[in-house]
Amino acid sequence: MLDTNRDLYRGYGLASGSWWALSRPSAIWKYIKLIFAGHGSLKKGKDIRQLGGDVLIDPQGIVRLHSVCATPFDRPKVNAILDVVRGGAGSSD
Repeated sequence: MLDTNRDLYRGYGLASGSWWALSRPSAIWKYIKLIFAGHGSLKKGKDIRQLGGDVLIDPQGIVRLHSVCATPFDRPKVNAILDVVRGGAGSSD
């Protein structure tokens, strides 16, 4: 499903980062490294302030993981997400 209006995005409490959070030297340095590694671009119409998050919903519709990013780089570790997928302890904000 494509969430072009960002209804689900907002519904799960995801938000845009402040210009201050995005313009800190540590954030700028990480963005520069990502761009040079080929993982980032500034496309026209793209919301560069959009923060990420992870929501895992099981086949029964139960939210098993709900992680909202406060900064551009505070995503959960892949192993933590896989732990939830495998039936381990979950994390919910």
